Amino acid sequence: MSGEPFEDAAALVTAIGACYARGRRYRAIAAECEERYLARALAIGSDLRHALRGLPAAVDVRTAVVELRALLDGCEAAVAGVHASAPYRAAAAAWDDGRLLEVAALAPELFDGVVPDSEPRPLYVAVAVTSGRGGGDHFVPPAVLADRIAALVAGGIAAAAPGPELGADERIRAVVLEDDPDAAASPILVELAPGSIQLPTFRLEPAGEVLVYTPRLVAPCEVRWAATVTDEWWAVRSATYAEYTAELGRELGTRGIVGRCRG
Repeated sequence: MSGEPFEDAAALVTAIGACYARGRRYRAIAAECEERYLARALAIGSDLRHALRGLPAAVDVRTAVVELRALLDGCEAAVAGVHASAPYRAAAAAWDDGRLLEVAALAPELFDGVVPDSEPRPLYVAVAVTSGRGGGDHFVPPAVLADRIAALVAGGIAAAAPGPELGADERIRAVVLEDDPDAAASPILVELAPGSIQLPTFRLEPAGEVLVYTPRLVAPCEVRWAATVTDEWWAVRSATYAEYTAELGRELGTRGIVGRCRG
């Protein structure tokens, strides 16, 4: 801590927010972390902002720092308690041993918002097409993208890193899939057909992402792309989006991968 009471209080509120973000993932303590720790920390922070502006405040800053430290200790203890619990230790051991069906069986008990998902439908993972550069080089060449897709198809879809805000953590990880292609972050998608995933799938409520608890998901898949795009970067590229995807389809075909338009 800095030794300056208001700075210490601000740092503690930030730390409690970070602890809350970890704790809210777990079903057993999600409500406690929000209602007991985060809500009180935010209330104290609001009160101290009033004090800084010379407005009436219900608590002085030194008393607030003491309470905030206690809130942080309580939140961290709650998270540690989950990690020490029998269900979490069993799931972590199963993850380490590759017993993924056991991990899946425990996941809804451990993670808040996770429910079994049995609806058969295509699932998707977005494939980034941007290069990080501006102008006409904003998108990677179709041949390069086809190589990336081929590597993903052969090696499988890796668990999200960093992981999702809910539904998994740093120890027990998950592959994150989408069921709405129009909501994906890229017009180019890898599509997994209904029934192609040989592990249990789960839906994260209310967000709707689909989770599979595995370090890497290998399943038969094809490539789909949107019929049209609205990204303004395509306007500064010499080739049109239709030309780009046509070339991508040819490159994928030479690698034995089926690719076609979703429209």
